Amino acid sequence: MVDPVTISTLLFLALAAPQQEAAPQPQEHAAAPAVERPSGIPIHGSLSARYRLRATDDDRDQDLYEVLSVDAGEAQRHPVTGHLFVRATEDLDGDMNTAGFAPFDSITDTFESRVNSRLYAAYLDVHRLGPLQTLRAGRQWIHDTPVPFHLDGVVAETIECKNFGHFHAGMYGGLPVHLYESSPSGDLIAGTYIEASPWKGMRARLDYARVVDENVFGEQRNDLFGLGLTQRLGEKLQLQGRYGMLDGEGRDLLLRGVFTDAPSDLQFQLSYTQLFNTQRELAIDLDSFFLAARAYVPYGQIRALIAKGFGPHFVLQGGIDLRELENDTEEGPFNREFRRYFLTPTVNAWPWPPIAWSVTVEMWDVPGQDDGDIATAGFEMTVQVSPDLKLAAGSAYTLYTFDELLNEERENVRTLYARATAALRQDLKGELGVQFEDAEIDDFWTLKVGLTQSF
Repeated sequence: MVDPVTISTLLFLALAAPQQEAAPQPQEHAAAPAVERPSGIPIHGSLSARYRLRATDDDRDQDLYEVLSVDAGEAQRHPVTGHLFVRATEDLDGDMNTAGFAPFDSITDTFESRVNSRLYAAYLDVHRLGPLQTLRAGRQWIHDTPVPFHLDGVVAETIECKNFGHFHAGMYGGLPVHLYESSPSGDLIAGTYIEASPWKGMRARLDYARVVDENVFGEQRNDLFGLGLTQRLGEKLQLQGRYGMLDGEGRDLLLRGVFTDAPSDLQFQLSYTQLFNTQRELAIDLDSFFLAARAYVPYGQIRALIAKGFGPHFVLQGGIDLRELENDTEEGPFNREFRRYFLTPTVNAWPWPPIAWSVTVEMWDVPGQDDGDIATAGFEMTVQVSPDLKLAAGSAYTLYTFDELLNEERENVRTLYARATAALRQDLKGELGVQFEDAEIDDFWTLKVGLTQSF
């Protein structure tokens, strides 16, 4: 059997192997052109390998991630197209028999092999099939629904009736994809939607989904409705609203407005989010974080952002985030009240063309915080050393962050980072990054090295 480290080494050598130079593209560092196969169907995609080292003073972990993404055909030209997305991980130094707590344990460490692979997408699209605009079959993500769904099944979308309010509809159904569940027996995702533009600038969409999840805790059956409205008023203002209903009760509401005035280089955004009812255990496809975050109590949140450009080199951004719980006595990890105010001046290509930098000044006002108000600052600087090489470094502060390794919330985290990205060839890009997290429980170092080959 070939050792996984040998596999990794061969992959890196294959990615970095010299190849014949391709013809220059009109756009700088454009993706490699699709390769026409003998069948006449173009094939294009990418293959990447990324090494990651994580360490504290006492522990370390080394992993390799390989990702393959392939697209076959072009929807406008070919009746059938396809897509494939697969990922493999290798634990380069892990001890699969470790007992007790280890800070860098992950779900992939629960398997017997150090090599672990997962298929995220593999589907075929049939285009312009009678009344159907697209018929998709296979493993796929559905993103336009009120909650993104990952399923093995079929999605059918009708052609748009331009003389009838640009009306079109769709249906989908299949087995939900739970990548780390041994059996999908008893599970189901099925839904439908209608979408139309009854008048100029308006887009309306109504969704319904039934989700069934059978697991060791029992069976969960949930019905989800969603209504989304988007209205564009002239060239500068867009209004958006979205309402969700779960099992016959209001779930959430989102209202958003975006004003953009290109001649004056001004943009303003204002949004309001409301969670109406406490979210308890649901089908995992509707709430995959329940086992970690537990019940999520109702809250309201306002977010405002304004950005104004002053000439070609200077942009000033500022904003506020205000989050309040319906009952502040129910505050807990992952669900807290806070007020955040920030201001970010950004300078582009001045005083030297290849340099850009920004500084973010923040004020956190958190009810019940022992330290009172928190004032902090972060920065980022990027240097375009050459058309093929960019360097960046910066610092950021996060009052609350979720540690997926320890399955807990960390507070007052200061992050320092530096990274470099380089176009080694037209079809080969490299990246190098290092990150340091100064947290209350420990200091964490992360090193990442990657190569991406386009074809």
